[in-house]
Amino acid sequence: MKRIFFLATLSSMAIFAKAQSVEKLKTSVHSGFGRLDSAEQLESDSKYDSIGNANSELAKTIVTYAETTPNFLQKTSTDGDPFSSVTSDDKKLKIVYWDDAEGGSVRLYDYIVFWEKDNKLSHSIILLQEQEDNHESYINNIYVDSIVHLKQSNRSDLYFIMGGTLSRPEYWQTIFCYKISSAGELTTDAPVFKTNNKTLSLINVNCVSHDYNDATGTHIKSFYDLLHFSNDKRTLYVPIFPDKNKSEKEQEAEDEDTSGNRKFSYFRYLFDGTNFVFKK
Repeated sequence: MKRIFFLATLSSMAIFAKAQSVEKLKTSVHSGFGRLDSAEQLESDSKYDSIGNANSELAKTIVTYAETTPNFLQKTSTDGDPFSSVTSDDKKLKIVYWDDAEGGSVRLYDYIVFWEKDNKLSHSIILLQEQEDNHESYINNIYVDSIVHLKQSNRSDLYFIMGGTLSRPEYWQTIFCYKISSAGELTTDAPVFKTNNKTLSLINVNCVSHDYNDATGTHIKSFYDLLHFSNDKRTLYVPIFPDKNKSEKEQEAEDEDTSGNRKFSYFRYLFDGTNFVFKK
């Protein structure tokens, strides 16, 4: 009985120590955001170098915090974390992101992708300063809305990142694909949208936003529900927007529909076990 009590005590002490470590790291993450804010306020030639260094150190701190926090992929931003995050619907991939303080009035983000394969947590850091000449840099102005998971016939995991960028008066929506191989390797630019003789890794669409007042009279800025999957996730619907080649009068008539009840026609992409294939 003494041995059992001794082991239980050690276990409790270990859990308590880990909880303290997590809280200490969370404090470090908050401090990292404080240093980023301070760098943003600098009035010197070294401002953007300081911002870049602050973002780089912040990313490292977040990774350490994630690796120490139990069930990190399942936790949400409402747990008091100072960054935004979205978890995939299978709870195996999570994107953490924050305003990198370099965009001014335009919101640009830095990202960390975390994923779990065979109970191992991995990550990939995507910082704006390091990605400007890289094809995947388009992610840096995307506010992530959701992450949809599908499994390919070869057992690789596909994660469809859906997000948008508000560029008034239009709202740009994007969908692109991350792929996790059976060996746990991440591909951030996976070509899976097949149309004619091309297989794309990215689809962009745009639509005007609309304004309305809710029951309390509050002015609300909202957007149309655009890209979406069918309930079984086997069909991707891509809305067909006003033809920009139409006359100015025709475009204005379509853009004036601000009720939010507008009906769209859609392109369809059907999942064949490997790719989403375009269908008329």
